Amino acid sequence: MNPATASSLCWRVRDDPRHHHLCFVDPPYNRGKRYGDFADNLLWDEYDARARALVAEMIRVSQRGVAIFIPAALSLRWWQWMPEAEQVVIPKGAVGNGAGGWLQQYFVLLTTARPLDKRFSANLWKGIRLPGEGYYFHEARPDHPGFTCEALVARVIQALTLAGEIVCDPMIGSGTTAVVSERLGRQWVGIEQNPEYVTLAEARIAGARAQQRMEM
Repeated sequence: MNPATASSLCWRVRDDPRHHHLCFVDPPYNRGKRYGDFADNLLWDEYDARARALVAEMIRVSQRGVAIFIPAALSLRWWQWMPEAEQVVIPKGAVGNGAGGWLQQYFVLLTTARPLDKRFSANLWKGIRLPGEGYYFHEARPDHPGFTCEALVARVIQALTLAGEIVCDPMIGSGTTAVVSERLGRQWVGIEQNPEYVTLAEARIAGARAQQRMEM
């Protein structure tokens, strides 16, 4: 069962709780980016209210747990709504210029799901090239202001799900979670309210399926 993203635009995909094995999301960071007709520049009270509601709904529909990818600066903000989550640090290869000198940047995966593969049981995941690393980042860039890299999504899916299980991404954007799920033999449910991004995601998914047919 791989429903097209266009048919999954509502958040409550099924009334059946715990239908999905894992819910994964790379949410907006409230940094002023424009996602179609949505400007990511909310008052923090509104951002927090939306984030809290999102976490609650993800927990409701997930069997194994939830995983949320965010910058380190937002980790405590999201952690308060899922205090049982573990924190996985994902360092960024590039460094940033802070007020006191050069700083190593890093992101965080907050997850209530526990690794199923011992290779990913550590709380530090190295070797994932993230957008913004310039020369070292070699993935294709879809036309989306906040796309999630495939290497990160692949690590999450491999660590926290088994073959054939269902991954739900409530903000699937350019479709990376679906593309990687197809490649790794997982089912998926994607939710996106912007029609342009739905079209983009569908094109990427179709390309992934065509590539798989060529390799068979």
